[in-house]
Amino acid sequence: MRDVPYVDGVSLHAVLLRPRSTGWVRLRSADPFDLPLINPNYLGHPDDARHLLQGLRMARDILAARPLSDVIVEEILPGRAADSDEALARHMRRTVKTDFHPVGTCRMGRSDDPAAVTGPDLKVRGIDGLRVIDASVMPKLVSANTNAPTMAIADRAGALMRGTA
Repeated sequence: MRDVPYVDGVSLHAVLLRPRSTGWVRLRSADPFDLPLINPNYLGHPDDARHLLQGLRMARDILAARPLSDVIVEEILPGRAADSDEALARHMRRTVKTDFHPVGTCRMGRSDDPAAVTGPDLKVRGIDGLRVIDASVMPKLVSANTNAPTMAIADRAGALMRGTA
């Protein structure tokens, strides 16, 4: 991928607020110093690629509209030559990333949910004395920054541990 030069410019990104793709995090071994195995599975669901492609085309439409188009000199990435769905999909697959709000690796759920790691009390199933108190217990990604919901989880956890919930 071409390096972006240090010039004045604007970035406009398409973001999936509710991606359907799910990845996984697994222990590599029983050694706590071994790095985990992580597969984010970006664009693993066909709807995600389709929606992101629509978002990329919409971002281009916004940049092509006046008055913004009056000050845009060129599109650096993916570049105007990348106009087909296939070319844009190649660009998306090369540059796809999180917006630093992954959730759900220790999802909370009911006792009959086989994918749930914690219960509503945030206790890890099968391990006494361990709770998870962060965004990883969120079963689904919220359509916003995860900071406030994470603070609400922490507040609830404090109440649970004090016995005041």
